[in-house]
Amino acid sequence: MTKKIFSTICTIVSIIFTTFAVVVVSIWAVGMIGKNGSLKVLVVQTGSMQPLIPVGSLIVTRPASSYQIGDVVTYRLGHSFVTHRIISAQDKQFRTQGDATTRRTEN
Repeated sequence: MTKKIFSTICTIVSIIFTTFAVVVVSIWAVGMIGKNGSLKVLVVQTGSMQPLIPVGSLIVTRPASSYQIGDVVTYRLGHSFVTHRIISAQDKQFRTQGDATTRRTEN
């Protein structure tokens, strides 16, 4: 009986350790992508793009060679990032708006 309990405890500890290691390595890998490459991993903090992108979602961004009306883009505004949809373009200047904002003004 004691061997069975010990074996069960070892299995549980092993599962916890493995899960912890996977989480730590995953967080490290995501952080390295943002620092060394062109990909950025961000957490959505507002509801401006709901329901397409809910608050708390993780998004991965990368630069594109071109952008067009309807694309969802992320850009830096001061010390923050903003994720909105391009609603108009003129002379490589884009006007963006959140989907939730659009829906409120249409009602």
